[in-house]
Amino acid sequence: MSIAMTTTPAKPLHKSLQLDIDAELVRHFYRQAIVAILGGSLPGGFLLTYVLWDIADRTQLLWWLSAHTVACLLRLALIGWYFRCAPPPQSAGRWSAALASLSITSACLWASTCILFFDPTEPLSVITITVIIFALSAGSSAI
Repeated sequence: MSIAMTTTPAKPLHKSLQLDIDAELVRHFYRQAIVAILGGSLPGGFLLTYVLWDIADRTQLLWWLSAHTVACLLRLALIGWYFRCAPPPQSAGRWSAALASLSITSACLWASTCILFFDPTEPLSVITITVIIFALSAGSSAI
């Protein structure tokens, strides 16, 4: 007799329990985002700008840093709004989509550093961008 024949399929969770689980996952997502922004993304942006100041175009660096800082501040504002509102479990999907959208924006800004500032003839550029993006990726996978 095979295992498939002896086991019964799991019953779907009650709707309110599933909503509570989803809401808790979103709360966790918001709590962890604070650490990712303040401990990784925002300092990484300033570090990148500082290290590449004499190598890359300063105007581009300042525009990128400005856009990146605004994206981080918008994410932090959304996080603050989320915790002040204490939304009901039914709205978890909307809150999750909002933070995910801003996180994707931040990821696109970080990806743009490879196009804007990566110079294969400058070892400092290669090392800095590679290490910062690696560190952000490693940190986000641990969260």
